[in-house]
Amino acid sequence: RNAYLGLGQNHKTLLAVFKQHNEEYAKQVGKMKSERSYWKYCVVYNHLSEFIKQRYKVSDIALRELTPAFITDFELFLRTEKNHCTNTVWSYMMPFRSIIFTAINNGWLARDPFLCLPHHDGRDHAWLPDQGGDYGTHQRHVQEEKL
Repeated sequence: RNAYLGLGQNHKTLLAVFKQHNEEYAKQVGKMKSERSYWKYCVVYNHLSEFIKQRYKVSDIALRELTPAFITDFELFLRTEKNHCTNTVWSYMMPFRSIIFTAINNGWLARDPFLCLPHHDGRDHAWLPDQGGDYGTHQRHVQEEKL
């Protein structure tokens, strides 16, 4: 199973990248980063770790195996298993999305698993990119409307 998921090969894994991020982030607490933000990254890491062990029966998952289904399943886990409300889920998905951006920007992940998520379920998914993939479009429209 680990070989199928890309573990044990020369692939970056989600929790390894997340852990490395948190270790580097911890060094900046009190200087450039807040204790509260660091705490949130640690909580999200712990939730992801529990989710991966419970759902996939492995200790970590290769970045290349992240899919839109993984994202929606994790969101559902936060809502049902952890009993978090919409605002808390949103605040936990943002650090997760940040880790995904880090992986993409470093060339460890070829595609954004958040991009293909549906926007039509009536819930507010503020962590999702615009359908066109232009991350700045919404902000420009908001600024133009204010003018």
